Amino acid sequence: MKYQRLTRVTMLFCLLAASAFLPSAVNSSSPGPQRAAPATGAASAVASPVAQTALGKLQGTSGAQIITQVSRQTGNFGFVRAEAGGVLASADKSASPQARALAFLAEHGGLIGMNDLERAAAPSGNPPPASSNLQVANTQTDSIGMTHVKFDQFYQGLPVFGAQVVVHMNGEGITAVNGDHVPNVS
Repeated sequence: MKYQRLTRVTMLFCLLAASAFLPSAVNSSSPGPQRAAPATGAASAVASPVAQTALGKLQGTSGAQIITQVSRQTGNFGFVRAEAGGVLASADKSASPQARALAFLAEHGGLIGMNDLERAAAPSGNPPPASSNLQVANTQTDSIGMTHVKFDQFYQGLPVFGAQVVVHMNGEGITAVNGDHVPNVS
């Protein structure tokens, strides 16, 4: 009897834990033709107003079809990419990958939940007062020529657990951004 109850509780816990790791739904709520990756098992998630505004701004300047996915943890976009080899934003080819990634986040960081202070401070690398900042963790170029700049989020010098953002680029510009940025850390 005791083992049956323990087995039921364990199974319930496993089901709840597994449901927490289901991928969140995709949201492409912008005008024009867009393709969204298929949602698997979760209700459609809607991005925060800040992220939606940033997506509208990006679409106004990009010209590429944009695929998005909302992070269930943050309510902002956890994945944004241009479809079929397109670019989200052109980048200064003479700048370093880190500088190109930071310039993109300064302009479009609202996609992942960066506030105005964080976006304004991004290019300088100086943490804004009473806010968080991103610090370069590493930069890698893969075998097909794509460069990936990884950032870790810090708040008052302390790392924010699980908060990492990756900006992907090719020779033409920024192709994608993904990860989780914890908004409004305090």
